[in-house]
Amino acid sequence: MLTVKSRKTSHTASVPYIRAVAAVALPLRPVGENVTCEPPPEIAGGKVQGVKKSRYLPGERAQYQCWQGFQMTGDSTVACQNGTWTKLPKCRGCERGG
Repeated sequence: MLTVKSRKTSHTASVPYIRAVAAVALPLRPVGENVTCEPPPEIAGGKVQGVKKSRYLPGERAQYQCWQGFQMTGDSTVACQNGTWTKLPKCRGCERGG
């Protein structure tokens, strides 16, 4: 309840209140054009070709290759986009006949 008094009149009104809620600060990942990527992750049965860098700029690419006896499914090249890598390929072991 709030009472407002002026020189000539007095008003009483019900005023809604705002409940403060404690907010927990979560680490937010920046989104935008200039968000870099960590090195591309390792994949089972394969590896990233060349020397890995500590950070990759948006649009930079990395290429995977499978170990001998493994076959790749998916695109061998991935790109850094908004701090994450595009879909990683998979390397599957080939079955030996005989």
